[in-house]
Formats: sequence, C-alpha cells, structure tokens
Amino acid sequence: MRLELMASDVLETVLGFLTGFDVFELSHASHEWLLRLEDPTFWHECLHGRSSADTQAPPWMKKLKASAHRLRYRMESIVQRDMGQSWKMKYMLERSVFFRGMGPQDFIYRRQRGPYAYLEHNVSTESRQQRPMAYLAGNSSLSFDVWFCLLPDTRTGSTTRQYGRCAGGVIYGLDCDDLGDDRWQPVVLDSKCNLYCSLLGGRTMVAPELQTNRWHHVALTYDREKQVERVYVDGVNVHFATGERRREWTRMAYQQIGTGHVVAGDGDFPYPGYSGAYDFRGLIDEFRVWRGVLSLSDVAELARGGTLPYRDVWASMKLPGRKTMGLGVEWVPCTRPAERGVVLH
Repeated sequence: MRLELMASDVLETVLGFLTGFDVFELSHASHEWLLRLEDPTFWHECLHGRSSADTQAPPWMKKLKASAHRLRYRMESIVQRDMGQSWKMKYMLERSVFFRGMGPQDFIYRRQRGPYAYLEHNVSTESRQQRPMAYLAGNSSLSFDVWFCLLPDTRTGSTTRQYGRCAGGVIYGLDCDDLGDDRWQPVVLDSKCNLYCSLLGGRTMVAPELQTNRWHHVALTYDREKQVERVYVDGVNVHFATGERRREWTRMAYQQIGTGHVVAGDGDFPYPGYSGAYDFRGLIDEFRVWRGVLSLSDVAELARGGTLPYRDVWASMKLPGRKTMGLGVEWVPCTRPAERGVVLH
C-alpha cells in the first residue's frame, strides 16, 4: 500500500505494534517514510510513555492539566532543541547497562563482587562514593525505583558439569570490607526469578516468577514517621509492611548496582548453601532514590516510563551531565522501558 493512501489512524495503529528500532529502520526506507515518521510526539512517547498531565504538574497547576501538559512538552522540546538533539536521535542514543550474570567459573572462584555500576548522590560536593549515602542513614522518609529486565537461565548439563548462566542476581547490594560481616540486598531476585525487596529486617519476597525478556519497574516507599513500607511492581502495590528500617548500614562500606555478596542459607540464591557474589543477569536502565514518599500517581507515572520533573532525585545511576561509572560496566542499545518488551539491537 502506498504511504500517501494510508490513513493517519491506520498508521498510528500499525506503529503501536512496532518498537522504536523498527520504526527507525522503516523511516529510512524512503524519503516519504522519513518525513512521515519524524513526529517528535511518537519518539517522545517511546522514551517517556504517555504521561499524565495531572501527575507531572506542581500543586499550583493541578487545575490546569492541559496547560501543564503543553507547558511540560514545550519545555522538554526546547531543552532537546538547545542540545541539538531530536527525540528520535535521543532515542537511538539511549543505552542500558548489561550484566552477563554468573557462569560456572564464577561459582568456582567465588569473587567478592562482580561488575557493577555506582549510585551517585545528586550533590556536586558529594560525587562518586562507594559508601552508603545519607538516604539510608538519615532520619527521613525515602523512596526508590528501578527499571530492569531479567534474562533467562541458560544453564544446561549435570550438577558437576554445568554450562550457561543462571538467572536472577542482586540488583542493589550493600557489602562490608570483611567477608565475615553482614551483607544486605535491598533488591534481589533468586534464580527462579522471584523478587525480594525491602528496607526492613529479613528477606521478603514481594513478587513471584517475574517474566524474562521484558522491562519491569519496581518502586519502594518508606514513610519513617508511620514506619510503613510499600512495594510496587509495574505500578501495582504488591507488598505492605510496617516496622523500623534496618540499621546494619553502619557496618557496610560498599554499595553497588548489579551485584552483591550473599551468605550461605536456604533459597535459590542462586542455589542453597552458596556464599559469594551473586551477579545480576539482565539489563538495568535506571536506579533512582527520591526524597520523601512517592504518591501512587507518582509511581504510576514512573511505571509508564515517565519522569517527575517537579521532584528532585536524591541519588541516581544516571545523573544528567555525568557519565555513569563502575567496574566492568557494559552499555548496550535496546528498546526503552516505556516500550515494555526488550529487544537487544
């Protein structure tokens, strides 16, 4: 069918089944396709989803939802124009961190920690540090959210001779200098893709058997005054608990995204009785820590792939203007979290 004969609503429906990478290839099929698929709205939604104007607006703009949405989009467009980048170009330049996970040799040598990325404080005087930051040690409420994609377990063979890599791993881990001291994994998945996420004592499973090869969004909020913890998976509240936040952080000198040290015990981490580094297998696009308790609408906006421009990020894996650093960090182009399904390109 000729492009000029295709109705706009039909084209929009077709594009809804394609990833940004597919549309990029299609846009270079001919000059007509290039002109038709330059719409910045499409590429903006690939990056940030279809945002809710009510969520994005500050309190004084709550009654001006439409105006707030137009103002936000216009401001973002101006920023992109000043940077000399279109939304399409920004989409193609985006990268996520790829973690290969644990293979047979890794279990034999049992390293203390594998490849990891830093989580950096959003203060110029407190740049890159490994020690746990004030948001864990302070007396205030906090929230954090993370976008990740699990890759499947590829292990084959017998118990004594295995090949491939196991699923799961530590997304956010805190460790000590001495291997005999305490370890803490606020966000970890076992080899059966069960999610454990909590700032309270103990290890709490909040979601069983997450799907592989797709983006997941996890958010945790902790209200210090009420001592209430909530965990959301893909925008849905899956866990509620009350209690004091763990205090062992004072003995933990290191923090990292993508790995952590687990101590022998029950459970599939990645198998019963294992002690050592449990490297994450998959993609991590972002890990952010926020001041205060995120509202339900805030969590929903983040789970759509949106942003919260009226909230300041306390710490992040990808702070604007800074290069994400770590050990053995591997960046890969892939579809964006707002698109859900993951395609390595």
